[in-house]
Amino acid sequence: YIIGGYAEGDNDLNLTTISGCDSLIHRFVILLPFDCGDEIYDIDGNHYQTVSIAGLCWTKENMQSEHYSDDGTEIPVALVYYSDMYPDQTDNLDKYGRLYSWYSAVKVAENGNVMPTPDDNGNVQGICPNGWHIPSESEMRTLTAFTSPQLRDANYWLTPGTNESQFSLLPAGCYNPNTDRFENLRGETMLWSSSPIGSSIESYHGFANCWC
Repeated sequence: YIIGGYAEGDNDLNLTTISGCDSLIHRFVILLPFDCGDEIYDIDGNHYQTVSIAGLCWTKENMQSEHYSDDGTEIPVALVYYSDMYPDQTDNLDKYGRLYSWYSAVKVAENGNVMPTPDDNGNVQGICPNGWHIPSESEMRTLTAFTSPQLRDANYWLTPGTNESQFSLLPAGCYNPNTDRFENLRGETMLWSSSPIGSSIESYHGFANCWC
């Protein structure tokens, strides 16, 4: 696993000082047992709160990483919401996370026809931190035990939720590639699934839930 950019075990980090001299920092990292409710970290050092729902552990915040945690490569489509009404991208990123294409979310070539490759447990890690995976359709459907208001965060939606589930669903909006516009911040969100609904690649990224 990689936590905050450091793998378990020995880690060496080369730093350049203001004067131009190089320095080497050595760290030994030990990972403690994880309990749902603890924070998790991605490779870029972003941290996320977690919550247990229907026997599954979920993050309460949207991903912010620009790199895949399994190998450190750059995520091709990892956008930050921007519009004339909401121009503060730093604030938008901090509150709502990034907007990923389905292809980037599951780590396959953009607009290609390659299906995501699951691990030995049948899970697709994609943009998730090590040890985590993008929910399958069946896992996503466990959230329907709650109503939309019960899943929605109480602070950021135009129509506030009650967040009784503690899932804290955020209104991250979406990016419309057809109009090249960001749309519906604070009004809706979409959740990607890794599972096919039909037999074609389009059926994967067609599975999205909107909560308005």
